[in-house]
Amino acid sequence: MSACALPARRCPPRGNKSAFATFMQRVDDFLRESRMPPSVLGLNAIGDSGALTYWRKGRLPRFRTMRRVDAYMESWRRERGQLDRLTSRYLLPPKPEVVADGPLASSALTAAGNDPRKAIELLRIAIESIQPLAKAA
Repeated sequence: MSACALPARRCPPRGNKSAFATFMQRVDDFLRESRMPPSVLGLNAIGDSGALTYWRKGRLPRFRTMRRVDAYMESWRRERGQLDRLTSRYLLPPKPEVVADGPLASSALTAAGNDPRKAIELLRIAIESIQPLAKAA
């Protein structure tokens, strides 16, 4: 017979509550990092969309369940890292925001072959070359 008098579903994990506290900290960090709703994490990791809600209300998961959630978070991070490497290698970098609009900006963009990063660099060089003249005047 188990050491817990409650049914198996209600028994706290073997160990102390600090293991649960650090586990929940890892989960909260993951949710912030991934921008994933708690219900999606619960559903994907253990098949229960309400698990994190139950845990926050005081129900304690088993160690096996915590390991499954940890394994899911690790695999998500691993897949995300592979995706980041692929996108940085094969896809175009994100376009910078437009900081200027007018004849000078459109001329720089045309001179740079419609590459916004090169256009910004050309504008920076133009501004640096004009600044000494403006200070002298």
